[in-house]
This record gives sequence, structure tokens and C-alpha cells, in this order.
Amino acid sequence: MDEEYWMVQLHVKATVNSLLKQYVREKNQTKQVTEIATLCDEIINDKTKIDQTLWIKIIDRMYEDKDVQVLKHRILEKAHFRNLADL
Repeated sequence: MDEEYWMVQLHVKATVNSLLKQYVREKNQTKQVTEIATLCDEIINDKTKIDQTLWIKIIDRMYEDKDVQVLKHRILEKAHFRNLADL
């Protein structure tokens, strides 16, 4: 794949990680920086489940409205299937 694609991917990943840290920090204001980093790593590595509203907040900040609607639908759909699998 071309280099521009990979640069965009790295930028998106860095932006998501930054927004994730920001939201985790807001919800855990009394925790130390290392604890926040650990929580973020657990979320990224799918060791800790989080509410899909967090992902929706992140995409709201990153994308245009038309793209947000598509991504929200995919997130909610995936959450629905996860809930079915947990039954």
C-alpha cells in the first residue's frame, strides 16, 4: 500500500488514542497518569469493555456528520451483536 495511506492511518490512530486518553482522564480525575495509561491500554487491547457512547463521542470529534452517522450505526450494530453473544 502506498505511503500516504499509512501516514493517514497513523494519524487516525494517534488521534483516537489522544481522544481516548482525554475521555478516560475526564472520567477518572483522581487517578495517576500511569493508571490512566493502563486503563487506555486495556481498552485498546480489548481487555476492558467500555460503553459504546465513548466511541461515538470520539468519532463525533473526528469526522464529518455524514460519516459519523455511518460509523455510529456500525458501532451500535457491533454492540448489539456483542450483547447477543453474551446471552
